[in-house]
Amino acid sequence: MAVERRVATQTHGRVLIEDAAGSFSGRLLVVFHGYKQNADDALEAARSIPGVSATWRTVAVQALHRFYGSDQRIIASWMTRQDRDEAIEDNVAYVDRVVREEIDRLPAGSPHPPPIVFMGFSQGASMAYRAAVLGSHRSSGVIALAGDIPPELTIMPDGHPQRWPSVLIGVG
Repeated sequence: MAVERRVATQTHGRVLIEDAAGSFSGRLLVVFHGYKQNADDALEAARSIPGVSATWRTVAVQALHRFYGSDQRIIASWMTRQDRDEAIEDNVAYVDRVVREEIDRLPAGSPHPPPIVFMGFSQGASMAYRAAVLGSHRSSGVIALAGDIPPELTIMPDGHPQRWPSVLIGVG
């Protein structure tokens, strides 16, 4: 009979960063793509928000689980049901590291910490909620588009702080 074990490992993620009008604006918009998308898709969607390119540093985070789409395009997924709890932990740690690196790159005189908004589409909406509530960086807000609040955030264990920022939900 087989015995199943979990083994932690390190993997590298892909992140695209675009500054507001070529210089850091003092604000971070961290965006997460949906299933079968990638960081390029998330960045393109963020660019369509009026005024974002003039006022925010946009950080498009690509999911760690990459695969080829039917057209051989590289796409990704945030997680599956298998090893879900470990994947959540890995993904939140990954986003924490991405945000920490961006904060560490702040120019002198920037707000510290900067205002941070997490935005996600579909599966990425769940990641936006997780980053804001479970992550180590205080969030000014969440923008959740066509996605749900993950079930693990609806019932938080005793002793875990509830850090819900303002939330904007988009459906349709």
